[in-house]
Amino acid sequence: MEKKADFKAMNKREIMGFVWDYYKGPIIVGLVLIIFVVSLVRHYMNYQKPIVQIALLNCNTARMEEEGEPDFTDFMEQYGYNTKREKVTLLTNFTVDLKSNSTTDMYQFQSLVALITAGGVDLLVANEEAYEFMVECNSVDSLEEHISEELIKKYEEEIVYLPNPDTGRIYPAGIRIPENDFMTENRFYNSDCIIGFGNGSTKDEAAERMLWYILGEE
Repeated sequence: MEKKADFKAMNKREIMGFVWDYYKGPIIVGLVLIIFVVSLVRHYMNYQKPIVQIALLNCNTARMEEEGEPDFTDFMEQYGYNTKREKVTLLTNFTVDLKSNSTTDMYQFQSLVALITAGGVDLLVANEEAYEFMVECNSVDSLEEHISEELIKKYEEEIVYLPNPDTGRIYPAGIRIPENDFMTENRFYNSDCIIGFGNGSTKDEAAERMLWYILGEE
């Protein structure tokens, strides 16, 4: 039988103690639900959708760690993206030493390939040796699938042609970018690097726009 309380005869502390003793179950459940709802609302209010994801393999992150990630505000505003709701994602934590047999390097490589296969990498950038290895792993899409023949011809001297690991067909796998302003300013690479499209990317328009932005063609 539920105990009845004479609240008129109790002081505030006694009332609070009585309520907690007999109703703490529903109170705890209510608090948990409130916290969950508030967290969910905050998540959706602060969530920024990635419009393009760029993986920089074997890059130098020293400058970025000191000064923060590159500012893509100009890119976002130029193409009408909402800077509060959308973002450019840089993936810089992948390093692969092709001469190493360590389990850490193997895990890094497997994680990157899995991410690309799942469509989580729109643009892939790497030093030449690592980029060629990613092509051998069928992780790099043909430029023909993303940009026009006219633009491929424009960069003909910088196009890197490599064999498709499945068919053996030579295809335009990437663009070599020596002394690139974006890469130089952020000191991501100390020498030439190659940029191309991750195999499985679904953000064609945004990825192509970002490619031209990095190349200085915006």
